[in-house]
Amino acid sequence: MSKPKKAKSVKKIVSDVLFGLFMAFFGIVFIFSILQKTVGISISGHHVLWVKTNSMEPVIPTSSYILCKDVKAEDVKPGDIITFVSDDPTIKGMLNTHKVKEKIEETGEFITYGINNPGQDAYRVKPENVKYIYEKNLPFMSFFGKLFTTPVGYALTVVGIIGLVGVWFTIDYFDRKKEKQLSKKELMDQMVKEEVARLEEEAKLKKIK
Repeated sequence: MSKPKKAKSVKKIVSDVLFGLFMAFFGIVFIFSILQKTVGISISGHHVLWVKTNSMEPVIPTSSYILCKDVKAEDVKPGDIITFVSDDPTIKGMLNTHKVKEKIEETGEFITYGINNPGQDAYRVKPENVKYIYEKNLPFMSFFGKLFTTPVGYALTVVGIIGLVGVWFTIDYFDRKKEKQLSKKELMDQMVKEEVARLEEEAKLKKIK
């Protein structure tokens, strides 16, 4: 007699789906965090940037993600927060996000400053170096970004995920063990029923004879 296949319980299906979604979420956030800090993320003229320093606090917290969009230099005005390619020798060629203090009409250059810095930037921003304009902070993403940035946070995240996987496999193991025990009992019950039915059938045949 072949053993009947038992369908998964609703509880088991829901558990598997939730676990899969949870792991997929952390995987996507982790990969996104790594990609953003190495090659950047840009979608339809919008850009997610990682701000490392405290120069724009309290508007932009240290080590946080911000959302920016493409902008033309002629559309930038004093008071805007822009991201530009810096000419400062200490960070030359890197993106910097500071607030516009003044626009020099003759050259189209901008004087910028960090809100948390004591003075304005030493080097003006050329129009061709203006890249994006700041839109808003991304606190939810920043939480995970900070988590993956620090060695301790990264280690805790990895340990947490491994622990979660371990718990899920432990629960799954005991669920499967319980299912096997129940299946054995069901199989024995079925065999007993079939044997009883066979004996009853034989008894009927004997009476007929």
